[in-house]
Amino acid sequence: MASITLTALLSCVMTPVFARFHEDDAREIDAEERNNTETWNDKNSYRYPRRWTKLWSDVEVGYRSNAGSLNMTRFNFEDDIKIAPRPLDEFTASYTQSRREDFVSSDFESETRLGWSFLPGWRVSILGDSGTWKEYGDMGASLKLFETSDSHLEFLWWSVDHYYDSKKSDPDATRDGPTTSFGADLKWLAGDFALTAKLERDLPLRWRSPMAGWDYTYARDTFTGQVDFPLNSSRHAWLSVDARSKLESKHSLIIMDRSKSMRHLSVISEVGYGLRGADAADYSVAAQWITRRVRYEYTGARETPQAWQETWGPRKVSRDEAGFLWTRHAPLSPRIAAQNGFYVNLVRAREDERDWNTTEVKYQFMLDFTLSPRSFFGVNTTWDVDQITRDWPYSSSAPFRPWGGGNLQFLMAM
Repeated sequence: MASITLTALLSCVMTPVFARFHEDDAREIDAEERNNTETWNDKNSYRYPRRWTKLWSDVEVGYRSNAGSLNMTRFNFEDDIKIAPRPLDEFTASYTQSRREDFVSSDFESETRLGWSFLPGWRVSILGDSGTWKEYGDMGASLKLFETSDSHLEFLWWSVDHYYDSKKSDPDATRDGPTTSFGADLKWLAGDFALTAKLERDLPLRWRSPMAGWDYTYARDTFTGQVDFPLNSSRHAWLSVDARSKLESKHSLIIMDRSKSMRHLSVISEVGYGLRGADAADYSVAAQWITRRVRYEYTGARETPQAWQETWGPRKVSRDEAGFLWTRHAPLSPRIAAQNGFYVNLVRAREDERDWNTTEVKYQFMLDFTLSPRSFFGVNTTWDVDQITRDWPYSSSAPFRPWGGGNLQFLMAM
């Protein structure tokens, strides 16, 4: 069986572009309180099929997109562009782009890369991003070691907003020191065994802007990794982890004693097992453990889309979730496949002194259309099993509401 590599089941968190500080991060503190008990259950049910993820990890030129409903007004949205032809040539040029949006954050990253393999297995690259504002242009460099078609160890460094001091549009704005991001990326394949790991670190930043009326601080660390190993010719297993921490604070320079701050730590661990059956069906089961710890504080007043509201003091939010996933992907015809899935999350949450427990259960039915040998389109439906069973017998105060959310997916590879 072909190996399922490069975060086969965590494609939503392992992105190809090196994430770093973006000026839009300062516009709004991440609103962690928007996440609800269904959020991770929804995101799990909107994952790409595993065969799509395997193809994407190997493709040199391609595009993929994924939009899934989170509530009446918001999508969980992601798309990726990859243009990286002939990656092992002596001189290379590539462009990658990644966009992620959900309840809490909106992230957009792009990278233009020019590389030179000055020795066999060694490559140095210069990096840049895209945009119209010169003050927010990023420049970087990378060194890749032990490079082969399926393995490498890479070290990256970015000078974020490299020309900020000389090109800034707000002459009174200041930053404490240079804005720097660095990290490392490991990919190692040996037969059907695969190991991937990625470390990213944004050094602490303080940005004071009298024109915008705020004093903003920021720091972030991310580690993602997965090991995928075969059990026999038709079975494999994987273990993955995604750990993130972020600190943000924003103090008003216009209204005294108004500020917002957030400290966030999350860890997602997953262990899984996959089987390719004799009927060409692809089965997978997985267990997740999700831990999130958030401390946020609004002082002065809290701005909402409706009005200014009451003062908030410090708040602590913790959430632990045990997740269980089962999927079966099987052909219905030469050009159509179906995926069935069950997603169960046992949630324990605590906000200040209030505790509550709940269980989220979702059923998925997806039709996977093959447009060409390397292009696919997916129509995904999800159904709230917990809602269907909990509200029985139905009434005007507890109506029949089975719909869990829709999802469209597309992948095109050249």
